[in-house]
Amino acid sequence: MLAGMFAAVLDSMAGSCSLSGTLDATAVAGVSTSSTVTVTVPSGNSGDIRFEDYVDVGTITTSQTSKNAGAFTSAADPTTVTFANADTLAFRTNSNGAGESRTFTLIDVTTGNTIGTYVHTGA
Repeated sequence: MLAGMFAAVLDSMAGSCSLSGTLDATAVAGVSTSSTVTVTVPSGNSGDIRFEDYVDVGTITTSQTSKNAGAFTSAADPTTVTFANADTLAFRTNSNGAGESRTFTLIDVTTGNTIGTYVHTGA
C-alpha cells in the first residue's frame, strides 16, 4: 500500500512534457504535415502523450504520427505514444480539402495537463 501511495506522490510531482514548437499545419495537395518538434520529458514523467479530442470540419480521413523521423503510423482518437526526452514528433492529416480542418489536443498522461491544442487546415 505504501508503494502505491509513494508512486502516486511521485506522479503528482513530475513536471509536464512539452514541445519545442507547434504542430499546427496547412495542407499542400490535401496532406497537412507539421514541422518536426522535439519532446521534452522531465524526470519522473512516463513520457506518455495522448492525442485526443479530434474535431473535424469536413472529411479528414486519417491522422498519423512520426516519432524520431520514422514512418508515419495511424493515430486514431485517442492514441497514446511514449516518448523519451529529446525524441522528435511530427503529425500528419490526410484529405484536407479547402475549408476543411482537424483540431486535436495533446495530453500528458502522467500529469493530466494539456500540452496544447493544434489545428491542421486544408488549402
